[in-house]
Amino acid sequence: MLLISEYSGGHFFPAYTLACYLSKKTSVYLFVPSLFLKNMFFTKEFKIIGKQKEKREKGEFFYRFLEALRIILKVKPDVVIGFGGRISFPFILLSSLFGLRTAIYEPNTWWGKANYILRILAKRIYTGFDTISLSKAKRVGIPLHTSLKKYNSEEAKKSLGIDPSLICVLCLGGSQGSSFLNQLFKKLIEERKQKFGIIHLTGVKDFYFFQNFYGKIIKKDFFVKDFFKDMGLIYSATDIAITRAGALTIAELAYFRIPAIFIPYPKAGKHQLKNARYLVEKKAGFLVEQNKYTFSQVKRIFYQLLVDEDLKRKISDNLAGIKIYEKDDIFSDNIFKDIFS
Repeated sequence: MLLISEYSGGHFFPAYTLACYLSKKTSVYLFVPSLFLKNMFFTKEFKIIGKQKEKREKGEFFYRFLEALRIILKVKPDVVIGFGGRISFPFILLSSLFGLRTAIYEPNTWWGKANYILRILAKRIYTGFDTISLSKAKRVGIPLHTSLKKYNSEEAKKSLGIDPSLICVLCLGGSQGSSFLNQLFKKLIEERKQKFGIIHLTGVKDFYFFQNFYGKIIKKDFFVKDFFKDMGLIYSATDIAITRAGALTIAELAYFRIPAIFIPYPKAGKHQLKNARYLVEKKAGFLVEQNKYTFSQVKRIFYQLLVDEDLKRKISDNLAGIKIYEKDDIFSDNIFKDIFS
């Protein structure tokens, strides 16, 4: 079996979760284009293949097309599953032309750009939300990794070097980081009117700048990393989040019932925007679109959340009613049984 991931964690982690599960039952190859993710999650349980790069390069799609052809002819997989993103496109297209069994996974409330086209070619479609209705679609949820453990909030804050009595705010730009979110959060810190704990996952590109920034300006009650594996500890310490609106992030926030301000990535084919709107309709989060007014809107909502405990509680209660997440073994078993039934 051949699984195709992408550069971002939202595409990679569901593929990685399924690969870990399937490796105990069958031969698995996981295509990983990201050098960072390969090094961070290297395993001997299954074969990681593909040419890894630090980041996406201009014109890479055409190189990946030739690579997809070479891998399919060499591996000769019985099933090929794409987990979204443009790199899945040549693998699913070529696999379909060769008559192989193909499937795609769409974790969002609506199609990403590549999956919108691939939905026609794929013989099976697995979804995260219940918002996509097709005869060949099956909802399997969004997987939560086994390591995503819930800790006591006060103990989690202490572990991260933050005063447990403080409200703790998380800025999360995704596995690749978001300079827009990082700079917005920096401005929020510089203009803060009251003290609060800070957790900031910056991504690799901006990490050293923010490590220096917090060390000089804040000095204590902050935790800054480029990437952190134990996200359960991070979420357990978090009271409010400012984040993009990828499906995996939303599932994790719903699981931990964390009120969040969502700022969707504007170039993601609008599916992040639709993800955030899904939560807003259920009164389980706030949506602020990325434009020249973003900071002022975020600032207003943020300070409202800081002082209004009833509001945070209502959002948390509403999040409890949104079960889009699934345990990793159940997610994987649902796909495995469907493929081999």
